[in-house]
Amino acid sequence: MAEQMDQETIERSKAGFSNALEFADYLGIDLYDFQTDVVNTIDLHSDSETFKLALRAPNDSGKSSRIALLAGLCRSGRLPTASI
Repeated sequence: MAEQMDQETIERSKAGFSNALEFADYLGIDLYDFQTDVVNTIDLHSDSETFKLALRAPNDSGKSSRIALLAGLCRSGRLPTASI
C-alpha cells in the first residue's frame, strides 16, 4: 500500500475511529477472515499496556503488510506516546 494519505484521511484519523476494522475499511484494506479475527483481538486488548499474541500463517498472507500495519496505526492513534 504505497498510497500517500490525503488531507481527508489525516483529518479523519485525528478524529478517531471506533475500531480498527472501521479504520481498515476507510483505508480500503480488504482483510481475510483470519486477519479480521486477529485485528479484532488486538482491538479488544488495545486499552491494556501490553499483551502477547502469536500468529502462525503462511508467507505473504498479510501479517506485516496488513495486520501489523493496522495494529501500529491504531495503537499510535489511541496512545500517541506509545512505542511501536
